Amino acid sequence: MLTQFQFLHTTEALKEDIKTYALERFAKLEKFLKTFQEDDTLLILTVEYQEKHTYFHLRTALHVGGETLYHEEKAHDPKEAIDATQMNLAERLKKLVDEIRQVHGAKVHAARRAA
Repeated sequence: MLTQFQFLHTTEALKEDIKTYALERFAKLEKFLKTFQEDDTLLILTVEYQEKHTYFHLRTALHVGGETLYHEEKAHDPKEAIDATQMNLAERLKKLVDEIRQVHGAKVHAARRAA
C-alpha cells in the first residue's frame, strides 16, 4: 500500500513521530488489502494541528479497488486519532472485501452451473 502524508502546523519532530506510528498501525490493514493489487491502493493522511483548540484533525482517504474510503477524526493526541481511524478503516475494508468475495463467488458459482 502506498502511503502519502500531508502535515499542517506541526513540527518536524512531531511529523516523524506521527509518520512512524501511523505506518506501524496502518500496516495492520495489509491483511485486508491482499485482494487488491499493491499499486491499486493508496492511503493519504492529512494531519493538521489546530492550535486555537489544541487538537489534531486527521483526514484520511483510502483509495482501493476503484473505491475511496474517507474518514475524519479529531483528538488531543494524534495517536488516538490514528488508532480510531485504523479501526474504522479496518472494519470498512473487511465489509468491502466480503462484498467482493460474495459477488465474485456468486459469479463463479453461476458459471460452474452453466458449464
